[in-house]
Amino acid sequence: MAGIDVGTDGRLRGWFIPWVNDKGQEKPGGRVLVESEPGLAVEGRWTRVKLEYDRADLVLHADGIPVASRDETVAVWHVEKPLY
Repeated sequence: MAGIDVGTDGRLRGWFIPWVNDKGQEKPGGRVLVESEPGLAVEGRWTRVKLEYDRADLVLHADGIPVASRDETVAVWHVEKPLY
């Protein structure tokens, strides 16, 4: 599961829930989050937002520009179909 949220201050947040291994059993973990500075999402203006993860870095883009990132290596849920 993954998502992108917009804060009331125009801050963008991208997140996903990873797989974790707890005593040999795989289950969902807590949210892995990246967050931009306030003011990126402005009311009345479209912003193209992309969340990208390659199992090395989690990067949030706004209009093609990286606005937040973090190093991350956790596994993600197996997805059978594209996320549209």
